[in-house]
Amino acid sequence: MKHFVVYDNVGRILRSGYCKGSDFDRVISDGEFIMEGIANGNIHYVNEGVIIDRPLMVPVVNKTTVIENEEINITNIPIGTTVIVGKDMAVVNDGNLVLTFDTSGKYKIMLKCFPYVDWEVTIICA
Repeated sequence: MKHFVVYDNVGRILRSGYCKGSDFDRVISDGEFIMEGIANGNIHYVNEGVIIDRPLMVPVVNKTTVIENEEINITNIPIGTTVIVGKDMAVVNDGNLVLTFDTSGKYKIMLKCFPYVDWEVTIICA
C-alpha cells in the first residue's frame, strides 16, 4: 500500500489516503497532482514537491470585548485575506480591518488566506 497526498496547483491539499501501488495514478482528476506521503490539509501544504507546515497567521486584535458601535482594530493581516463574520465576507487589501457591531452578542471573526492556517477570534459586544 502507498500513502498518497493529492493537491492542487497552489499546493492546497485536497485529500490524502492510501491505495494499492497499481492504483496510485488513478486517484487524481484533471488539474490535480499526487505524491507519496502523509499529510493533513489543515496544517500542511505542498511547496515545490515537499510537504511542509502551513505558516501561522498572527493578526493583532486591540480588544475582544466592546460596547455597541465601539471600533475593533485587527492589524497584521496578510494581504488578500478573506474575512468572514457570520454570513458576511470581505477581502482585506491593506493588512488592517476595522469592525463595529451595533447589537450585543458574540461574533466569530474568521480569517482565511492560503497557505496560512485559518485564524479566528470571538468578539463579545455588550
